[in-house]
Amino acid sequence: MAPKIVYLSPRHTRPWLAMKYADALAAGGRQVQAITWPGNRGSVDFHKRLGFRPDDGPGTTPIYGVPAYPNFDGDGQDRAVLIRALDGG
Repeated sequence: MAPKIVYLSPRHTRPWLAMKYADALAAGGRQVQAITWPGNRGSVDFHKRLGFRPDDGPGTTPIYGVPAYPNFDGDGQDRAVLIRALDGG
């Protein structure tokens, strides 16, 4: 299965997020990733409340107190990758 990328408007996050979880589970997905600017505390905190954890693997560095990938989307475009495992249950 090819990865899917879904961009969410902050005004519509919760309904879309629930639908995308269901889609991922139905398609046999094992995890969902959210990518956000590490300085966007609202987004980071929202995802953490939903059970996401910041990816702190190789190549990350703390930016605004969140593990993030420097220059992820280009020069100066740092991004935090938050991951939530789907257990199918």
